[in-house]
Amino acid sequence: MQSLLRTHEACLVVLGLVVSAGVAAPSAAEAAPSGAGAAPARSDNDPSPADSSGAGAEGPSAAAPGAATPMTDGETPRARPRVAPRIHVPPPQEEEVVDWLRHPGSGVMFDFGGFGGGADLATAQLTDGTNETLSAGGGVFFSIGGLLTPVWIGDAVGFGVGGYAGVKYQSIGGSNGHLSLNRFPLGGGAHSLIRLSERWFLFLRGGVQKEVGGSLSGDGDVSGSQDLSTSVGFLGEGGFYYVSKAADNHMAALLTFRYTTGQDSANGQTVEANSAGIVLGIHYNP
Repeated sequence: MQSLLRTHEACLVVLGLVVSAGVAAPSAAEAAPSGAGAAPARSDNDPSPADSSGAGAEGPSAAAPGAATPMTDGETPRARPRVAPRIHVPPPQEEEVVDWLRHPGSGVMFDFGGFGGGADLATAQLTDGTNETLSAGGGVFFSIGGLLTPVWIGDAVGFGVGGYAGVKYQSIGGSNGHLSLNRFPLGGGAHSLIRLSERWFLFLRGGVQKEVGGSLSGDGDVSGSQDLSTSVGFLGEGGFYYVSKAADNHMAALLTFRYTTGQDSANGQTVEANSAGIVLGIHYNP
């Protein structure tokens, strides 16, 4: 009887051990991930995983700058800051200075002007009582010519030569007749262009002039004609030369004061034919 009771108690002990082992195995599998060892024990004072993540954000292992910050409950989304676009502006380029602008003064010239001076050749009285005088050096003037300025000292001063051929005309008279004076000036000389600014120059010229083919003619009560012989005289001129932007910088304007000397002779008589006037020139460099 005692042997049977001992055998029964031993079976109960074995059955209790088997049941305890079966309960402990699933608990260990749930506590540790697959393939990993058992997690170390924590005390009640250890921070929870949530606390450690919050502390890490403030500690040395904080998120890198620019990383998104996790939102908390009730927090509205924040818009990303706008970055101003970078616009590339190319550096300004210097305007190319063409040779014509650097060294002007070579090309075709058209001159227009008005002159006065010299001895009085005739006087006409008009019906209104006013008088008109025909002078040896006076008249309106038009010419065509050219300038050539090949020698330059840097971009400051240029030297060259030029010439022109033109016509000068003056007339007086009334209802009973007219008296006119015609001549054809030929002139030339050496000139200089002195730069004042990028487009402005001082123009100086010295040379000679002779008026050929001169004639004094009349109609009506003063009909008739008389040829004139003119001497070679001195030419002096000074003014301003401006390079325009017209025609791609190939146009220029010249405004000068011109003075010439000379003498007119007819029938053994000689009169002074000095003249002074303003000349406007249009210059084109092809």
